[in-house]
Amino acid sequence: KERGMDAKSSLLNELCPEEEREGMKDRIDVISLDVTSDDSVKEAFKKVESTLTQKECSLFGIVSNAGILWGYPLSQLFDVCTIGVKRVLELFVPLLHSTEGRVVVVTSGLG
Repeated sequence: KERGMDAKSSLLNELCPEEEREGMKDRIDVISLDVTSDDSVKEAFKKVESTLTQKECSLFGIVSNAGILWGYPLSQLFDVCTIGVKRVLELFVPLLHSTEGRVVVVTSGLG
């Protein structure tokens, strides 16, 4: 925010204690998002789209870093690490700035 850009971050609420989110409020807007839920992704999209519309601007970037690995069923692993990325990008990519927008997908060495 201090460089004239709004920053949005998404996370699962239960993974980030309230006191940590409070400490981020002056630097970043935190939005709850579960990449395995169509409804959650759509709700996050509406919030970001509304902000961009109000400010008459485009999204500069999307960083997809949701992931799980050991101890989860293969179906859940696939839903988070593959379908979740697709679910988010399908909605958010059209909000990207047409020439400056970028997408970063963070993965592990295991895929």
